[in-house]
Amino acid sequence: MTKAIRHYLDWDSEVSLTDVFDSGAAKHYPHRIGQNLLYLSSVPHSNLGKLRTVLCLHALNDENGAALDITPEPFDLQGDIHEYGGKPFWVFGNAVLFVNRADRCLYRCYVFSQSMTPPERVSPIDVALRSPRCQSGDEQLPEPQHVAYGDVNLVNPNLAIAIAEIHSQETDEPTAIIVGIDLEHNDAPLIVLEYGADFYANLVLGSSGSDHRIAWVEWHHPNMPWDSNTFKTASLTTEQGECALKSVRSLPDIDSASYCQLVFGAQAQLFCVADFVTQSAQSSRNYWNVYQVDFSSLELEQLSAEQREFGYPHWQFGDCRLCVYLGRFVVGIAADPVADSLWIYDIETQEQRFMESKGTLQHLSINAQGLGAIIEMPVDGTPRIIVFSVMDDGHIETSAPNQEKTSVYQSAFSEQSKPQHKLPFEVSLAQHIEYSTSDNESA
Repeated sequence: MTKAIRHYLDWDSEVSLTDVFDSGAAKHYPHRIGQNLLYLSSVPHSNLGKLRTVLCLHALNDENGAALDITPEPFDLQGDIHEYGGKPFWVFGNAVLFVNRADRCLYRCYVFSQSMTPPERVSPIDVALRSPRCQSGDEQLPEPQHVAYGDVNLVNPNLAIAIAEIHSQETDEPTAIIVGIDLEHNDAPLIVLEYGADFYANLVLGSSGSDHRIAWVEWHHPNMPWDSNTFKTASLTTEQGECALKSVRSLPDIDSASYCQLVFGAQAQLFCVADFVTQSAQSSRNYWNVYQVDFSSLELEQLSAEQREFGYPHWQFGDCRLCVYLGRFVVGIAADPVADSLWIYDIETQEQRFMESKGTLQHLSINAQGLGAIIEMPVDGTPRIIVFSVMDDGHIETSAPNQEKTSVYQSAFSEQSKPQHKLPFEVSLAQHIEYSTSDNESA
């Protein structure tokens, strides 16, 4: 490349808009539903001349099959909770709940081999709140103008719980709450389960028989979630068509702890990623590592002790980096400056393995059958979706459509819609840089 000196803004970029946008619509939040891959993408609206965000379905057993947009117009999936939004849909078997951008309501549909059922609204348009039945908070809740939803969990076919953000003309700032949603009666008031914190995130549900357990993190101004937040647990009762929380408890404040990536296993074991303030920069507690939480004693058992990051501060909802299969195998994304790895931990044997990738990993999902998907963003290539299976012995295998099983991180799902163009210039690869600061720390 020939270098030349030009005045500010008096130069032509070698990166054209075609180079930037010709790689096709990005894909997000992949999920396996049987032999199909479900993910979020964008397609042009037929009349409005703009993009809408939709659910797409790709048949993995059809090597030459194209991905199908299965979301009928005018539905557009987008949430705006905490302003930054995040994942606007949640998968439960072949049932999907999603947020529609226009009315901000929740809709339910069922996904089949090449289609989905017409979406039905399952949350109210004109939102009302039922009498709070919570164990903290004493202020009067404002009258909702509209509600933003996040972290939706399905308790049973007629009941969901979620984090909700009340937007009201009575307050300058939104009010955060945890709610129960009557899915059988779409105009029923939301059931307030918990309120009082400035922010809630990472609401998760685990069940052991008839015992429903939930957990979440919360924090208050002026803290940011990476400064300090509170990890809470509770039991959810669903007697006589009602739902309420009982035995709400907090993990002890430990070293200004910050928690994220909460997840329950099949036997209702609870796991999380945590970072603590320590004097030693080399301590594994100074990194986002994986812990198991005893639901009775609320004691933490450290599972990973790496100088890698298994989590990161909460900005958007839904970027899962930790899953559990069969209540025995914990699978997570471990990040370091070179490249991310897939981490597999066997709770019974306490053995761990790392499987290296070619770049950054995000949006991990594993269903109850051990069928998983993840997005890989190579440093020198096009982002792609990797599909894999967690075997009953904890090993991970991938298979290309209609081909023999291959080693992990080979092309299990290839891009068919757009050819890969080589850019007419060279781009340097990012390198890790570390230096000392004036207060004898590292940056």
